[in-house]
Amino acid sequence: MNANRNNRSRSFRVLAVGTVTATVGLGLFAGPAFAKKPRPVPSSHTVVATGLNNPRGLASEGDNLVYVSEAGTGGDECITIESESTCFGFTGSITRFEKLGKSKQRSTKIVDGLLSIRAGSEVVGIDGIDVQGKHRVFGVMAESAQGIAADFAAADGAPTPTPTLGSAISTYAGRLVEFRKKRGVFTPAALANVGGTNWDWSDAHKTDVWAPTNDFPDANPYAVVSEGNKHWVVDAGANTVTLVQKKKGVYTQTLISYIPNPVPDHDAAPACIAKRGRYLYVGDLNFASFYGLTTAASTIWRIDTRATDPMTSAVAWATGLNPITGCGFAKDGLYVVQLRTVLSTGANGAITRIGINKDGTAASSGTWQTFGTDLVDPSGFAKLHNTILVANKSTSTGAGEIWQFKI
Repeated sequence: MNANRNNRSRSFRVLAVGTVTATVGLGLFAGPAFAKKPRPVPSSHTVVATGLNNPRGLASEGDNLVYVSEAGTGGDECITIESESTCFGFTGSITRFEKLGKSKQRSTKIVDGLLSIRAGSEVVGIDGIDVQGKHRVFGVMAESAQGIAADFAAADGAPTPTPTLGSAISTYAGRLVEFRKKRGVFTPAALANVGGTNWDWSDAHKTDVWAPTNDFPDANPYAVVSEGNKHWVVDAGANTVTLVQKKKGVYTQTLISYIPNPVPDHDAAPACIAKRGRYLYVGDLNFASFYGLTTAASTIWRIDTRATDPMTSAVAWATGLNPITGCGFAKDGLYVVQLRTVLSTGANGAITRIGINKDGTAASSGTWQTFGTDLVDPSGFAKLHNTILVANKSTSTGAGEIWQFKI
């Protein structure tokens, strides 16, 4: 089997179910602790949106707007590798909701026609988003041009993409993209080729002692959190966090952190990011532990944005969680969305609320609170008023939902 194909299969089948959350925490990190006596967790939810195509990322703006990224349904341009079809198309989109959960709720597909890739039953595309104001949305596109090229080279007959698809891949695959509203239309502009940079970086380090066995080169940008002219991108294939920053009109990339995996020879596959003060909080899927060791071993990593060594900057902050697909802050703690809590496919997702001590450490696991255990393949997180939002059935075509919980 082609070595690169091994890597691509892992990205699609494992990481396609991951997601990203872009939630910016406010205030200084060393601010007041969350309440010592946590409030009761929600006992029920409300389904506030339905009919979504593989919904992944959620972001809110102010008290009225909610955005969801939909990876799409793939498309009609297909290749076959070892009897599995991978199909490319332009079915990805971003939908904006106004007054979500209220009687006058409205939805608008502000962006459509985005690159979408279906491998088997899994779909990736525009997977993570964040917003700045009403007119700027930032998103990360999955994969990389190099990785997709490796797929085409390994496919039966070694086909080449059509000019339209080839242009979309080279322009948007693996990119941090800004969608800015001008004259009533959100127009895309690729800012930085994070996936391409990470593919090359992981290729250069594939034989290092710390590298996951037979998984590099790989890249799959999956989460973003934006603050001013800085954007931190989580890559679930390269297991990295990259700072994309605009300086004198040029976007630069700086490796902030490599996310390790305590399980030898496996990768962590980070899939969510949140920010509070100067610290980033990154959650990993860590399917190797969940399916290989049948233990809850996913981790929330805390990263000091002032750290200078990317190989040591990630510090385990909370451990013993199930595969993480979303995370974000509300006033009473860090909320962690978990894909599933039992091995059966698509069953028993959950949300766990973790308090934060005054010194910034996580509250003891005995005080954590879990709810939403009837979620199915959940992903994403956003806070809206006194509620939180989670995408449910995030790997479903046409049946994706948004659930709302009062907190």
